[in-house]
Amino acid sequence: MKKIFMWTAIILGFVFSISFISHGEITLLYFINITFYIAAGLLMISLFTMVVQRGFFDAIFYSFRTVLESSESREKKEKKTPLSELVSFPYNSLVGVGFILLLFVLGALFIYYL
Repeated sequence: MKKIFMWTAIILGFVFSISFISHGEITLLYFINITFYIAAGLLMISLFTMVVQRGFFDAIFYSFRTVLESSESREKKEKKTPLSELVSFPYNSLVGVGFILLLFVLGALFIYYL
């Protein structure tokens, strides 16, 4: 949990610095926009990683391997690991950071539209 809050604080500092460097000022609208893009990117990467690790693309990956490498021996084809085992990226912290950033965006939007 400490790791998630640490990464959230680092990303929020990064958002403020990007806002100041690119726009010359820090406004609530720039904060909302930049934070939303970063949160959406983190959530998309983590959810795609979760889908791959659960084995959804294993059959497709195996079929592409067999079609593209048809000249190899049958023993080598059976020893190949599935895609879900190749991707061993821990996505739990990315999901947590993405959702916390999304909560910051929702809070900032609430303040912005008051």
